[in-house]
Amino acid sequence: MAVSPLLAHTRPAATVDLAGWTVAERYGELAAETTAAHTSAAVADLSQRGRLLLRGEQRGAWLTKVVTQDTARLRPGALARALLLTVKGRIACDLLVLATPAGLWLDTAFDTGEGLLRQLRQYVLFGDRVELSDERPRTCLLQVIGPAAPGLAAQVAELPVPAAGQVVAAGDRWLARTDALGEPTCLLAGPADAGPAWWTALAATAQPIGWRGLEVLRLEAGEPRWGAELSEDYLPLEAELESALCHTKGCYPGQEVVARMRDRGHANRVLRRLRVAGEVVPRRDASLLSGDSPRPVGTVTSAAWSPRDGVVALGYVRSGQATAGSSLQVVLPSGQAAVEVVGPARGARPG
Repeated sequence: MAVSPLLAHTRPAATVDLAGWTVAERYGELAAETTAAHTSAAVADLSQRGRLLLRGEQRGAWLTKVVTQDTARLRPGALARALLLTVKGRIACDLLVLATPAGLWLDTAFDTGEGLLRQLRQYVLFGDRVELSDERPRTCLLQVIGPAAPGLAAQVAELPVPAAGQVVAAGDRWLARTDALGEPTCLLAGPADAGPAWWTALAATAQPIGWRGLEVLRLEAGEPRWGAELSEDYLPLEAELESALCHTKGCYPGQEVVARMRDRGHANRVLRRLRVAGEVVPRRDASLLSGDSPRPVGTVTSAAWSPRDGVVALGYVRSGQATAGSSLQVVLPSGQAAVEVVGPARGARPG
């Protein structure tokens, strides 16, 4: 298993193995971690996430021919969500593009970074003035969540406080505000050797939070994750990632499928936030039922118990049963539980 260089320094109470990486599972009680993120600040080590840097004078124009977003328009200080699709229009990678003076940073899930680098290099042709590099071994990445997060992260990084949806950078460090977890949320990146000092300074004020707590915050906010709600099993408009799509730019792999679905007017299934009655957390792929019909109308993709909201989940639901307020049932290992469709997932937010 690969390990974040900061893992030993952060001293978690427990770790968990995920997709080839050993990461912090928890630092303390779940309620303490998530409450801090809602009321003050929490800090997480995300150094295991993939981080690529795209340099070169053609970087924006080149990337816009490969992904769903119009990256040619991004100027330093801007960020945007983008997708890499298969030729059949399915989601091959979910990434955050951050424009800094050094180039375009591509932040992606920890189990897709190396694969994304290989895929993107296949699109580099002779004469393309671009350069791709894997920056994960040389950098660290911290996430700070909560009302106090922007000011705290800016103070530690010695950078200006970024506005929502912006990235500020100086030299070899950058700070982006994504607000991806339902609270003010910042990503702080810099040289790997800066990580321990940054963590110590942040953890003096912010509550360390592990994977378990981050998953709860993600599901409370309805934010889809690669490997759960996002994969080659799904199409962008099923996940309702409209903000990651640009319908007016030139061609990119999978664009024809996206255009056909858009012109058709709807997807057969859509991603929805769900609230489950009781205290039993449904398993991934648990069936969702409607009325007395035994035929599933959807499946759960992620679920967790939240100290604030009870059992929260995300799942794909047939469009006819996906209206906010709709009542469904979820199949549990023993029996069923009532489910309320809360509303659309928050895939419209970058991060």
